[in-house]
Amino acid sequence: MADHRTNARKRILFPCLHVSSFIQKDLDLLRSEFDLITPDCRTWTGMLSSLRLVAGVDAVFCWFGSLRFLPLVVAARALRKPIVVVAGGYDVASVPAIGYGNMVHFRSRILGRWLFRCASQVVPVSNSAAREAVANAGVPPEKLHLIPLGFDFREEGLPLDRPKQPLVATLAFGNLSSIERKGIAQVARVSRLLPDIQFVIAGRCDAAAEARLRELAGPNVEFRGWISDAERRELFARAKVYLQPSIHEGFGCAVAEAMLQNCIPVVSNAGALPEVVGQTGYYAPAEDLDALARQVRAALVAPPCLSSESPRTRIETRFAAADRNRQLLDLMRVMLASPACDAPRAAAA
Repeated sequence: MADHRTNARKRILFPCLHVSSFIQKDLDLLRSEFDLITPDCRTWTGMLSSLRLVAGVDAVFCWFGSLRFLPLVVAARALRKPIVVVAGGYDVASVPAIGYGNMVHFRSRILGRWLFRCASQVVPVSNSAAREAVANAGVPPEKLHLIPLGFDFREEGLPLDRPKQPLVATLAFGNLSSIERKGIAQVARVSRLLPDIQFVIAGRCDAAAEARLRELAGPNVEFRGWISDAERRELFARAKVYLQPSIHEGFGCAVAEAMLQNCIPVVSNAGALPEVVGQTGYYAPAEDLDALARQVRAALVAPPCLSSESPRTRIETRFAAADRNRQLLDLMRVMLASPACDAPRAAAA
C-alpha cells in the first residue's frame, strides 16, 4: 500500500527501553522537526512491533547500543535505512573488575560489535565513550560523531546568592551493582570518616541497595529517598560539595547538574568525569577512602572558584543544551537527506 501522507516530515523510529531525563530531551528535540515512532522495546511484543515499523520509516535512532535493538538495527540495515546509535555507557563499556559492560563477555561483545557495525553513525556522549566505542566495540573512528550531553541553565540554574552549607550531597539510584559502580557505596563509607560533616544521599534505590547504603553509612547521613527535580535543585543549591567517586562513568549527568548549582565536585578520574569537571573540582581514587575524605574536607573550605571558571560556568559554556540540540538536528538532517531516504517507502507490515 502506498504512503499517501501529505505531511512531508521525515519519520524516525526511536525505540525505547527506558526514558531518562537526557533521553527525553532528545525525544522532545527530534519531535520538533520529525515524526517520531517510539515503540516500547522492553517486551517481545514491543520488539516485534518495532520490526514491523522499520519499513515505513526514514531512519532509526537508538539511544544506547542495547542488544535488545539488534534485530531492528539489522532489519534497518537490510533496508538501507540510516541508523544512528548514541553510545555512552554499558553498551561500549568493558570493566572486568566489576563485570560491567556489554563488551566484557565474549558473546555479548560479538553481538554488540555487530550492532555498531550496522550503524551509519555512532554518537558518543563524551570523549571517554568515543574511546571505548573504538577500543571495545570496534567502531571505526570515521563513523564517530561526538555530541556531548547538554544542559539548560534556564531550567537547572538557581540564583547564586544563596548561602552554601557545609553539606555533602550525592544522588543514588538503581540496585546493588549501580551503587557500587557509581561510587555511592563509597560515599556511605566515607561518611564514617567524617562524622562531623552532614551528608545527604537522595534518590530512589531498590530495597537491597538502600539497606546496604544504610548499613555502610554513619549516623551523619540523611537519606532523602526519591526527590522531585525542584527538590534536587534545591539540595544542590544548599550543598557545598557533590561527591561521586564512580568506577565507570559514561558522562556524569548528576555531577553536571550539581555543578550548575556551583557545588564543588569531588570525583574519581573514571571515564568522562575529568571531561565534565576539569579544574573546578577535586579528584581521588574511587577505592581510596582516606583520600576521598581528605578531598571532601578540602572542598568544604575551598573558595567557590578553584580555577578561572566556576563549576557552573564550565557546564554553561562547554555543555550547553543549545549546542547539543543544534549538532543533533544537523546530523539528522544530513542523514535524512541521503538519496536512500528519498526513495519511496514500503508500507509497514
